[in-house]
Amino acid sequence: MLSKSHRLADPYVAAGDRAYLIGTQDGDFPDMGEHVPGEMGGLWAHPIKLLDGFWLQVDGCWLPRATRFTQGPFFNEHTFHLDGLTVTRRQWVPDGLPGLVVSYRFEAAAPRELTATLVAHTDLRPVWLGERTGMVDAPDEGAFDESLQAAVVRDRANPWWVVVGSDGPVTGEVGPHCRGPHPTGGQGTGIRLERRVPVRPGEPAEVRYYVAGSDRSREEAVAVLAALRQSADSLYAAKLRRYEGIDRGGRVLVPDPDLVEAFRWVKFNYDQLVREVPGQGRGLGAGLPEYPWWFGTDSSYALLGLLPLGQEQHRLAVETLELLARVSQATNGNGRIIHEVVTNGAVFHPGNAQETPHFVKAVYHVYRWTGDSEFLRRIFPICKQGVLAWLLTERASGDCLARGYGIIEIDGLDLKLLDTAVYTYEALEALAELAPEAGEDPAFVRRCRELAAAVKEAINTRFWLPEEGLYADLLATPAEMLPRLARWEEEAIRTGRHHAVPHLRELQERARRLPPDQETGWLLKNWIINTPLEAGVAPREYAFLALGRMAGPEFCGHHGLYLSGLYRDHIMTINTGVQAVAEAMYGRVQAAREWMLRIARTLHLRTPGSPSEMSPDYGCFVQAWTGYGLFWPLVVMLGIRPHAAARELCLGWPNLPAEWEPFAWEEVAIGDSRFSFRFRGGRYEVALLAGAPWQVTVRAPAGMTIRMVGRTAMAGAVVRFTLDREPVALEVT
Repeated sequence: MLSKSHRLADPYVAAGDRAYLIGTQDGDFPDMGEHVPGEMGGLWAHPIKLLDGFWLQVDGCWLPRATRFTQGPFFNEHTFHLDGLTVTRRQWVPDGLPGLVVSYRFEAAAPRELTATLVAHTDLRPVWLGERTGMVDAPDEGAFDESLQAAVVRDRANPWWVVVGSDGPVTGEVGPHCRGPHPTGGQGTGIRLERRVPVRPGEPAEVRYYVAGSDRSREEAVAVLAALRQSADSLYAAKLRRYEGIDRGGRVLVPDPDLVEAFRWVKFNYDQLVREVPGQGRGLGAGLPEYPWWFGTDSSYALLGLLPLGQEQHRLAVETLELLARVSQATNGNGRIIHEVVTNGAVFHPGNAQETPHFVKAVYHVYRWTGDSEFLRRIFPICKQGVLAWLLTERASGDCLARGYGIIEIDGLDLKLLDTAVYTYEALEALAELAPEAGEDPAFVRRCRELAAAVKEAINTRFWLPEEGLYADLLATPAEMLPRLARWEEEAIRTGRHHAVPHLRELQERARRLPPDQETGWLLKNWIINTPLEAGVAPREYAFLALGRMAGPEFCGHHGLYLSGLYRDHIMTINTGVQAVAEAMYGRVQAAREWMLRIARTLHLRTPGSPSEMSPDYGCFVQAWTGYGLFWPLVVMLGIRPHAAARELCLGWPNLPAEWEPFAWEEVAIGDSRFSFRFRGGRYEVALLAGAPWQVTVRAPAGMTIRMVGRTAMAGAVVRFTLDREPVALEVT
């Protein structure tokens, strides 16, 4: 567990797949968030919110701010002190139920009987964009049900319900006069539950409260309350066992404590973001508190980091991609992958140009790691349609470079973007690799290879800027760029980022010197100029020039890679993580480790055990794509290339940072099996921990020979063997 006693106004989450609670570490529930202004905290059971928060009075006095916060893998604790009492509040959310369990533990030096009064404020309201699906908020109303021993509240105009009860006899009332220590927004009402609690020295007393909700019926909410009352202990034990499995899965052991701790807790972060919504599906959300729903770009990064961690995570990856595919086809019908779908099914944006090929890249890796042939059969048609029939037909001209917005969502960047080109190349290669198993003929494979070669050539000729030693952000004509550059200059001045103005003016001067219709590359210094390096598509000499420059102060801040080397004012875990992958792709593993450490060192700055979306400590306090920049570099360093459906595994020789001696990656999930990879003193050991035998191929570094220890006949630049339950040890000469 992780504890802190400072900055307790920072947020936390207690999460399950059907509900989550967000508050502050001092025990309060202030209004927070932007998408639904002031309403992104509290208790949510998507697609509705249940509570703004809850507070406790002891003998008529509100508990003060907590003095200590403790984060467990799936629960939180707050420690309060009041009038000789120590009160510890713990909350957790069970798996599979839209409910919450809260306990208060009272310790006193002298015997006393307390009156404990829980006050909760309901706010039954829809998720963001609820109005698009007919979800319109109305005032809450309710009453205390004596026979149920619970407060029962509904939204006046909708079948949305929340029920709050305890584990012992209470008296209760419901109404706007039941107020907490401060007002909260919305059209909710108040709940007040009172009970007596005897406390004796050395015998702490505990009181539990249960919150259950439904967006369908009173009966469903009451049934959830009954399940919590009857089975809270067994539900807790089941969740604890599941988290012990998460902890074991994909466990990294290196003498690098900051990274080891980050590897462990980011696995828990992934689980905190699982959203299951009846009628919509189950998938990995993007971030909390602002983005609990499902995204194209975020998933395409985050799921790759998830894959090595367990078979449960494999299922989640498949479910997430199939949810996105299903909603995308219902919305667009042409293979285009959406940008964002809310938990009520409302689609905010039909999808940026780069999201469709990026999705195909994710599909490729999820299939290769899971071996789920049925998943491939179901999803390959939308991948084929999205890249060939939409991206390269509707969005591209004859050069195979699609136009449209990419990852960087800046007004005016709807041109031929580098990130779209790079992911298009990777998507075409993925389609070619997957085609035979999807039933496509050799002509389809040749077509994809030819298109991929054309895109790769464009990336390394038309986008490469030899005078800069960097790739251009985009291709455009001066006629297209001049009005955009002028607008961006005005915006830089308006926002006080005057240091960006000289470069923007230089680009305008260049645009005026060139023929107005001459398409050329333009360097805006957005972080996506590292995507050719992430994909390994850059020649080594280009890669080393670009990586070297991007490691300097022009692009690199204390906590990671700037979103923009032009503005140098914001850093995110995703662009820092992509840079770590890029360094690993070109064997610069010491540099990759440094980028990974920049992420890891933000782990406890805000919410213990959770790097923030924006480094070091703002934006969403839990973010799914952070895992990509921690776990995927390991895949690259070990050269892991699975084909789980064929039970084939290709490995490179480990290329690891010097600090990682010894190295072990245990319980790595591939297909239905689990592997370990260990490296120490020049010896590489590969073990199959569970599952039927695999065919393994290991390639030596250039100019070297691999020898299988104990098998004198098995040596060469490439060795192939059947891996069963007997570990195989390898050395190079």
